[in-house]
Amino acid sequence: MEDEEKPFKIELVSNATVTRLVRKLAHQIQDNGFSPDIVVCIARGGYVPARLLCDFLNIFNLASMRIRHYTGSDKSEAAELVEKLSMDVGGNKILLVIRGIPCK
Repeated sequence: MEDEEKPFKIELVSNATVTRLVRKLAHQIQDNGFSPDIVVCIARGGYVPARLLCDFLNIFNLASMRIRHYTGSDKSEAAELVEKLSMDVGGNKILLVIRGIPCK
């Protein structure tokens, strides 16, 4: 019997919900004493939360890179780096945003 992949589960959320959840995350980051110099997002799912985190944490440096796992609905065996990091982040404290807010 072949292993069947479970269907990809998504949850559509409003902009207001995303903003509220990212603001909560920003408070948790501040409460833990982490003060990043730069936010790095993995395109595409990380763009919106990364941009909001920059606003809430008063960070002006935002970089991105793109990794491909899917072509259409087909998942690749391994991730492929499609676009390298958009700036040099050496020597910086980095907050990495991989994708949107995980569901609980």
